Amino acid sequence: MTHGLIRTAHAVRGLAAADEPSDLQIDELARGLAFWATVYSPLSGAIEAVPDADPTLVGQSLSQLTAAYAGHYTATKPSFPIPLIHTITAPAALRLVLAELPADLHAISLSAVISVNRQLFGAFGGRAATTSPPNAVEPGIGDDFASLAALAVDIGDEHAIKLCEAAMREHAVHPDPRYLTAARTAMDLISTSSISRRSAP
Repeated sequence: MTHGLIRTAHAVRGLAAADEPSDLQIDELARGLAFWATVYSPLSGAIEAVPDADPTLVGQSLSQLTAAYAGHYTATKPSFPIPLIHTITAPAALRLVLAELPADLHAISLSAVISVNRQLFGAFGGRAATTSPPNAVEPGIGDDFASLAALAVDIGDEHAIKLCEAAMREHAVHPDPRYLTAARTAMDLISTSSISRRSAP
């Protein structure tokens, strides 16, 4: 479910932002890498090759990938909302570690995350969006990322928070209304499923 990549990526981001990394930050990176190694499993099929590209083109491809799967998430509205969230958060996490990877690993890393997304999407019943990206978000609760972030914290689900943060970060790199609609869809679905679990006998 790409949690190893995501945990490692946030550890890398914390280290990059620190003038003097703390022991706690270094320990978190070690734990993220160890977790990744422990839960790693190979893809069931071959990784589709992406031609070698400069970092700018790889970054643009990541933006296209996260925006497309944000649109797919909204179109799918999965009954179990958690798994397909990772088709957005995993490539967003890859963006955080690219600067720390040798340039010759950028294209293959992009190829790998594209393949992972396709397998996750297929395994958990994803439905590709058939319409163009929306030009605007329909009025309602969560019309901006600030209110969505507050809602994610109120829901208290780590995946709600994780998606909202990733969508905000990706939108800042490449503005696209699909990020906001995906995050709002996830908040609605996770909130509803959380209420259902609490109400179950």
